Amino acid sequence: MQPHNSRFLLQMWAMNCNSFPCIPWNLLVSCVKHPDLTVDSERHLADSLIAWLASNNEQVECWHNTGDDCSGILKEIRISLLPLWFAAGKRRCCYFSKLAEESIDATLNLMTRPSTSMMNVSGDVDSRHFKIRLTQYTKKVDLSGCPQMNSRILLMSMLPCSYSTDLMLTKVVKQYSISLEWTDGDRCQNSSALLPTLSFEAVEEVDISNCPRLPLEASIECFCKSFPSMKIFKAAHHLNFKMTKLVQLLQKCPLLEEIDLAVDISPVIPSRVSIVSSSPAISLRASTESLEIHSYPWPASNLYTTRPLLANVTKLTLEGRVDLSVTDTGISVLILRCVKLHSLVVCDTSFGHNSALALRSGIPNLNDFPTLHVGKNHAKSLASEFQVLHVGGCRGVDETSLSELISETPMLKSLCLRETLIVDDTLYSFLGSSLEMLDVSDTKVLEITEAHEVWSSGQ
Repeated sequence: MQPHNSRFLLQMWAMNCNSFPCIPWNLLVSCVKHPDLTVDSERHLADSLIAWLASNNEQVECWHNTGDDCSGILKEIRISLLPLWFAAGKRRCCYFSKLAEESIDATLNLMTRPSTSMMNVSGDVDSRHFKIRLTQYTKKVDLSGCPQMNSRILLMSMLPCSYSTDLMLTKVVKQYSISLEWTDGDRCQNSSALLPTLSFEAVEEVDISNCPRLPLEASIECFCKSFPSMKIFKAAHHLNFKMTKLVQLLQKCPLLEEIDLAVDISPVIPSRVSIVSSSPAISLRASTESLEIHSYPWPASNLYTTRPLLANVTKLTLEGRVDLSVTDTGISVLILRCVKLHSLVVCDTSFGHNSALALRSGIPNLNDFPTLHVGKNHAKSLASEFQVLHVGGCRGVDETSLSELISETPMLKSLCLRETLIVDDTLYSFLGSSLEMLDVSDTKVLEITEAHEVWSSGQ
């Protein structure tokens, strides 16, 4: 069997094909134990095996009566890496209830006593149960919903298998991972370069959303080195975040197209959240980037000629980010450097006058950037190709700025303006005919029905 077939059988078939229960038992076992078994997440493997056992219940019962315990295949699942919500939801599953309880216990131990829980990992025959499955065929790494995930597990998964027998390297990894827990990650950058981490060229998507014990800055350093082909990065609900680190991520991962750093602020009422630093007079001073977007000569030519452009980023999500470092100017800097951006979700952030102005700016002198492949429409404005624009709850931008911005977004399919300062006239400035979703709740808009009829008719 070719290695890549393992991924096909245990993920694609289990999720999408009715023929999966027909896979012979011996073949299933062979796939699960194959060293190149490739799954996005341990829960996908668990779901697949549970689905097979449930569909072959009569055969399973027959084997059980003869003394054969086929459920032993479930022990191949690395229960320490299962999302907590997944394990909790499987406690009543007849095939998985015991392992679900063990998974919950392991998760809680890693959360409360990480050092003790992993004390015997080095040299332990079961240390593989703490390692994330990464192979040369891995395209997506989904660690979302794992509150037990920490820097040591992450590092251990990206080191050669031989590291467990190297006592000196094991000690370095332990000290480095502990130091990450107490620093912002920047101080450890030089030390990380000394670690012999592997590179997984096929990985294109990484999701570490809802992993509160995994330091974001340290993770970015690790991913930049081990996942050079990463195109999608999701780290939603991470509270500790620096805008400067995001800029570094974009620079070190030039193929990156989508970034999701959203924060869920519910049940906090968005209108009661104060937006920090939305004034257009604020300038960003980080890494010598002192920028005052409001004073730029149109169309912001100074930025384009002095800062590197990031051509591949098409989707940016910062929803709910009211961090002190995520200011209106900070957002505008990112916008101006992501010249292929067509989706921006920044609800309940400091998005304001600077950011709106950045979206309306054009890219001057494209001939100065021969390596940049940008359509002619981009010369009109960055917003001219936008398909998704969500700025709900952003009160730092006035009605005039929003009206001018909307007038330059004819390609929009999804527009969120809830709790902003718009009025009826704002919507009439929209010239597109492809809008599929519009949210103007809690605004002063009164004639939405008439406006919708105008858009539907294509004016």
